Amino acid sequence: MLALSPEQREIYLKYAKLSVPRHTSYPAAPFWKDEYPAENVSKAVSELAQGKNALSLYVHIPYCRQLCSYCACNKEIYGDLRLQMDDPRDRLLDNLKEEVKTFYSPLRHNPVQQIHWGGGTPTFLNPKNLETLFETLHKHFDVKQNAEIAIEIDPRVTTDEHLKTLRRLGFNRISLGVQDFSEHVQKAVNRVQSYDLVRKSVETSRSLGFSSVNFDLIYGLPFQTIRSMEETLRLTLSLSPDRIAFYRLAMIPEMFKWQRLFKQKDLPSEETNLELFLLALNVFTDNGYEFVGFDHFAKKDEALTQALEEKTLRRNFQGYYTGGNLPIIGLGPSAVSQTDDHYWQTPKQTRPWEKHVKEGPKFRGMELDSDDQIRKLFLELLYCQGSIDWTSFGDMVGVDAHSYFASEKEALKAFEQDGLVDIHARGFSLTPLLGRLLSRLVGAQFDRHLRRSGSLIKFSQLG
Repeated sequence: MLALSPEQREIYLKYAKLSVPRHTSYPAAPFWKDEYPAENVSKAVSELAQGKNALSLYVHIPYCRQLCSYCACNKEIYGDLRLQMDDPRDRLLDNLKEEVKTFYSPLRHNPVQQIHWGGGTPTFLNPKNLETLFETLHKHFDVKQNAEIAIEIDPRVTTDEHLKTLRRLGFNRISLGVQDFSEHVQKAVNRVQSYDLVRKSVETSRSLGFSSVNFDLIYGLPFQTIRSMEETLRLTLSLSPDRIAFYRLAMIPEMFKWQRLFKQKDLPSEETNLELFLLALNVFTDNGYEFVGFDHFAKKDEALTQALEEKTLRRNFQGYYTGGNLPIIGLGPSAVSQTDDHYWQTPKQTRPWEKHVKEGPKFRGMELDSDDQIRKLFLELLYCQGSIDWTSFGDMVGVDAHSYFASEKEALKAFEQDGLVDIHARGFSLTPLLGRLLSRLVGAQFDRHLRRSGSLIKFSQLG
């Protein structure tokens, strides 16, 4: 059984309330420029086209039928009444088609190896909408026959017809937003969905031939207890998902005002949150799952685990992924695109995004300088492999890593004393439990932008 000693527990809780980036990008999105020249985007797209780079496409569907009060995603709520008055689906599809033609037509010959639809709720679209959008992507991009094509679904609004359509179109990986199986917790976060409903979605997906069925779970929600989480984990194992993302609630009520509905007394304490994660870690690893890192688990024969073992694992806005260092082209409101040296994001709300598509580009983003690119790769290797060899890394990026990171190496000594890292002659490694639990803290020491900003920018807590 994986457990922390009393001393390690004290160290964990000492750091748990610190606010640091998750580093799904480097630099983290709050450090990007609010006004990013369209010429930079055109330049990045042109470079991808000339290099015939294989691509990953991300499509953001921003709509949900109701608000889940834990949510930190970019979304717009369309209940029944609003939907009757103003159905946004056809308008969204028209603008997505126009966005592709306006900004990304040079990429029509680049092979697309991965597609991911997220949200919001992608299955807010009806089956006909799904087909129309998929046809748009196939018409304007070279989607390869063996591409990994994934979608996030909400079991409450996803019908058998949705699932049949998705599978017929070629989707092969599906992620279910489960969050928690306790009805008490579900009511507190305004997301009530029964175990039987989730089970039916899983069984239908498997019968249709989806090769990977994944779950998203959240801990840190109101009224969660060790006992309730034990039941959620038991029910999760009964459905045997291939991958599990076990996220800590990103509690930032200053940014997400609906989280102010939560009462502090109803939320798990820092000690309980630690126990919830350790419980899940032990339950999953005792039942055939590998702890991939951060908050991701995968079955031992799953592609994510294989990538971890082969040291080809990567990390981006969708979390951990396989398939190499693919540039991402993001479509839809708030969607992020990234290359080796550029990030750009479209306007977050639908109306400004529509104006951006029709009347002229408005991006936020960042062009990475050489230091950014070095640190971006460094952090990805740290989070994906758990260790750094200074000489090997320096050879990769063309610097003397020993001197380049001299001040950061000095800071690591305090973490070695606390048991977060093991420092050796060639480099350092995260310790198997405490270091991996606090890997974001170690990574933050190598974040130049974070050091410059101090505490001016709010991120989610570590623990």
